[in-house]
This record gives sequence, structure tokens and C-alpha cells, in this order.
Amino acid sequence: MIMRNLAIIVLLIAAFGAAVMAQDADESVEREIITVLKMGDEVFEPEMWLASAGETTSYTTATFQPRREAGFSAVSFINYLHFDTGYTLDGLDDFFNDTWFEQAFAGWEELRKTNVCFNGDVTLHEFTLAYRESNGGLARYVMRYWVDPISETRVRAWHIAFATTFADGTTDARGRELLDEYSARMYPDFPACSR
Repeated sequence: MIMRNLAIIVLLIAAFGAAVMAQDADESVEREIITVLKMGDEVFEPEMWLASAGETTSYTTATFQPRREAGFSAVSFINYLHFDTGYTLDGLDDFFNDTWFEQAFAGWEELRKTNVCFNGDVTLHEFTLAYRESNGGLARYVMRYWVDPISETRVRAWHIAFATTFADGTTDARGRELLDEYSARMYPDFPACSR
């Protein structure tokens, strides 16, 4: 009887210790949604940009949009893709093909790739595109889209686009300047393709 009670006590202590260790391990692991949101911390000023995020089993996303008082039209989107069985760089080139971009920007119009370039394992695609506003007019944007292998199972697809022409036909000369400025914050060593 004493041996049985002693065995039960030892099992309870072991179980309690394992639960405490598991709890400590879980607390030290950051949720991926927080990791992805933090990617924008050094790029987007919180007083000028709003952030939102989501996660699924296949990807984690973060979207950054300017507040109305920022005075410009833009969007930035991080798609942190999960390749849990791994990927190859050639496979990424096949994955991020013209069909991928057509589907990813299906709600946009006149998507046109203007350049593609490489820096190590990172690929940068540059585009012009247009978005039909509710008034029927087209707002025109310039966009940069980086495909960046982060780990053996994660790839960050991060784009940013700024309006250069609004749906009413007025232009915003700052669109390209802001694209250059924010691109340099996102990828200081690779903000744009060479001209």
C-alpha cells in the first residue's frame, strides 16, 4: 500500500513537472501572427497606418493600410506562406508565376509586370496596376512584390503599392516617392530593381 501511494505521488509530481515545463515552452513560443505583424514595426508608423492580421494552417497574413489622415492611398500585404514539407528555389519561381499574380490580384485591373530582378535568394517583381473605384474611375498604382525565403518552411511574399493617379483623374506625384521610401525601409539592401 505504501509503495502504491509512493508510486502515485511520484507520477503526480512527474505529471505536474511536465505540465509546468510544457507551459513554460508554450509561453516562450510567439504566435506566428505576432511575428508577421512585427515585420511591419520598423516600416509603418502606427499613427499613419492601420494593421490587421489573420492566420490559417497554410499561411499567416498582415495588411497595412494608411489612415485617412495620412493623405495618400496605399496598401501593403505580407503573405507568410507555409511550405511545411519544404520547397526549392526553382519551385518558388514556378509557384510565383504569371498565373499566381493574376489570381492574387484578380480584383485589380490592368496588372502589368514592368520588371523582375534578384538579390541572392530574394526575387523582386515590379508592377503597374489599376483598381476600379465605386465611381467607375480607375485609380492607378505602382507596386513592388518581394518573394523572400525566410526558413526551410516559410516564404514571405510582401508587397506594397501606392496610388499615382486617383479615380477622378488627379495625380499624386508622391506615389512613386513614397514607394521608394517605404521600399527602402522594407528591404534596405534591395528596395528596387536597377533601372
